[in-house]
Amino acid sequence: MAERLTDLRVQNATAPEGKRVILWDSVASGLGLRVGGRKKTWIAFYRLGGRRVMQTLGEYGEPPAGVSLVEARKACRAALAKLEDYEDPRRHVAEVVPEQARESVASVVADYLRLHVDVRLKAKSAREYRALLRRLTADWGGKPVTLVTRRDVLDLTEGLVADGKLASAVSLHRVLSGFFNWSVSRGVLTVSPMHGLKPPARVADRDRVLSDDELRVVWAAAERLAAPWGPYVRFLLLSGQRAGEVARMRRQDLDRDLWSIPDTKRKTPHLLRLPPLALRLLAGLPSFEGAFLFTTSEGEAPISPNSHLKAEPAPGRVRAKSP
Repeated sequence: MAERLTDLRVQNATAPEGKRVILWDSVASGLGLRVGGRKKTWIAFYRLGGRRVMQTLGEYGEPPAGVSLVEARKACRAALAKLEDYEDPRRHVAEVVPEQARESVASVVADYLRLHVDVRLKAKSAREYRALLRRLTADWGGKPVTLVTRRDVLDLTEGLVADGKLASAVSLHRVLSGFFNWSVSRGVLTVSPMHGLKPPARVADRDRVLSDDELRVVWAAAERLAAPWGPYVRFLLLSGQRAGEVARMRRQDLDRDLWSIPDTKRKTPHLLRLPPLALRLLAGLPSFEGAFLFTTSEGEAPISPNSHLKAEPAPGRVRAKSP
């Protein structure tokens, strides 16, 4: 049964251990406070296409970290207003979160990660963005995003340059540009503090290659590793292909001395003719019913080389000295 919720009622609301209860508000139709464990979450219920749909509005608390009773009522009414315009309120998640609850840098970053980074970027890029944006929340987390200035940005990026971390400074500049431009597009900001700022440094393209002596050292070290790791490293040296492509190599991709490498961007595969030494190396691999050549699961799955080779260096492994 609905009741007229008050701040005191919401603050003192509890639920039996291991259970959740919902307190319904009689002032804002469809608004409820879900109470369970240590969390109290505002929710809105409404009918969409004949079905009852629930939408989360945010955790109860004082702005900017949480959503107050007053703001929860505003958010619920905003969601219902979308229905009157024949729109699904769930497609406007950022608009439902009250302005006061999302004005801090930490709150806007959380929205950016949830609504853009996690949805549009690949997992590896998303991890990079999260790591770099942690610098933002660590320094400015409680600061209103509208008060972030160009000087704040320069202090952050130029500090990395001063520490000799040029690549990190350039990457942070790129991520911040994307974040603030997104904030402008959402109406959170009117102008980006990054507007007109050039990257803080220039990073040369990575063109480092192993010398002949270093190649001999790596080859000798690989001979000390048991299969599939030793043969895998030596095949990398012989083929010059990407680590992941070699790790995922399958018997069905081989036609005598021709290796058909699947291309994820194009429909036609990349063809590579293998030298005799590479063919002898492959012929010496254990034979399994599974498809993959470099495997620790009898061909059922490819190896994950980077984590294994970095985490478990073989005893007596030869290391190349830095030039």
